[in-house]
Amino acid sequence: MAVKDIVLGLSNANGPSGAEGSAARLAMELLSDYTPVVRDSLGNVIAELGNPDSTNHILIDAHIDEIGLVVTDIDENGFLHVASCGGIDRRVLSGSEVVVMSKNKICGVVCCRPPHLTVGEDHTKVPELREMAVDIGYKAEKARELVPIGTRIALKGRPASLLGNRVSVTALDNRSLSG
Repeated sequence: MAVKDIVLGLSNANGPSGAEGSAARLAMELLSDYTPVVRDSLGNVIAELGNPDSTNHILIDAHIDEIGLVVTDIDENGFLHVASCGGIDRRVLSGSEVVVMSKNKICGVVCCRPPHLTVGEDHTKVPELREMAVDIGYKAEKARELVPIGTRIALKGRPASLLGNRVSVTALDNRSLSG
């Protein structure tokens, strides 16, 4: 498998803080082609390459989680209210597609009051996170049934090939090494 495909695959795996399972499983699958891999009780993926009896050792340490959201409430219209799960940039959220990491993953979109319904200069300001919600298309009762409070939400990334061998995708800083 080409390095670019590995990086894009890892970066595209959903894994917001507290729900890194699918990203960790993919990392294990990819690493297992080269060496035995284990996952400890805390969810860390551990792979050792080379001679363990060598006098020199190198540790490569990375985190696999990504910035996301966490569900804090579900309102009477079925909208998911959220808090930040990491240092999210509110400027990129409105209109963003997301994946709700419930038992069965649910697609949604981050929404807020549209500019034509805002008062005064509020239409030019970036809404606070408390003014945004995630629309998953369900009425309140069904949304509450499918999405427990505390469920993590990942931004849905669309990998893009850029000039040369460069790529752009969510979680790239967490799932690749530059060299």
